[in-house]
Amino acid sequence: MPEDRYEFKDTAPRYSIFERDFLLPAIKNINQDQSKDIKNLMISNKIKSGRRVTHLDFTFNALGAELTEDDESQVKYLLKRIGYKEMYGRYMHSVEKKVYDEGGTPKYYERESKKEISNMSGYLYTVLFPELAK
Repeated sequence: MPEDRYEFKDTAPRYSIFERDFLLPAIKNINQDQSKDIKNLMISNKIKSGRRVTHLDFTFNALGAELTEDDESQVKYLLKRIGYKEMYGRYMHSVEKKVYDEGGTPKYYERESKKEISNMSGYLYTVLFPELAK
């Protein structure tokens, strides 16, 4: 968006106010929400230009980082054989993730039948990636 065409109004003129009133509560909310695919989100670095904070670096742990070595090797195999775009497309087309209660664990459903998927690995193996069963 070209800055010369629009007037930007800064509602939090000091970074400390922005961090206190918006950023830290948002990070806390994300870390408490179990339906997110990340955890332990935090600000790792504040980059300044002069006295102003101009950039923020964030760190987080993806929930996928908790895979066992066997799970990780299976994922790598799938990526090589099918490709990540195809895998992601099939997953997004077929699976729906929902959280019904505050702070609850997410549940996964088939998009078409609306049935809960009780065994995700089995579902992925047989339904989403039938060429692997050959």
